[in-house]
Amino acid sequence: MDRFYPTEWTCFCVVENQGQLLMQAKTDSEFEPSLTFPGGHVEPNESVTQAATRELFEECGLHADVWQQQGFVNFNRDDVRREMIFICTTTLPEPLQTKVALGKK
Repeated sequence: MDRFYPTEWTCFCVVENQGQLLMQAKTDSEFEPSLTFPGGHVEPNESVTQAATRELFEECGLHADVWQQQGFVNFNRDDVRREMIFICTTTLPEPLQTKVALGKK
């Protein structure tokens, strides 16, 4: 049995700040419109936590480089590949300005 198969690695950035979780409104993906955690693909040359740092900055303009890996979700996709979503958490010490976006009427 072949134990090697294509696997896509991604990460979710679960960011706590002042007792709130950071969520991102997605309008540019197959799941839009939706709320999700920032995150994305892990590049071949980086660790999961390096990817979390990069994705949080790219998507939210925020910087964090201390992460805890909390676990992962592993599932089969429809295209014969597998996907692993790594859940990384961090806490930002400084208050952030928050924007609450409600659905359009």
